[in-house]
Amino acid sequence: MVSVIRGRVVWNGGAMSDSTSTVPLPGVRVSDATNPLYGFTLTRLDGEFDLLVNGGRTVNLQFLRSPFQIAIIL
Repeated sequence: MVSVIRGRVVWNGGAMSDSTSTVPLPGVRVSDATNPLYGFTLTRLDGEFDLLVNGGRTVNLQFLRSPFQIAIIL
């Protein structure tokens, strides 16, 4: 079984005057944290991504982009 995870990576905060606004983050590497050999995808200019994963199980997503810290979402 195969599944496609679709999402959007945004950043809110920092030096922006309005901390409630968000900015899409392009170029973030998104992968399955527990199965890195399955590959990865990069977010597009609008921050959106599509990641093909094995379905029928829990997936831990890993997000990487310099200079931000690594984030793993369960």
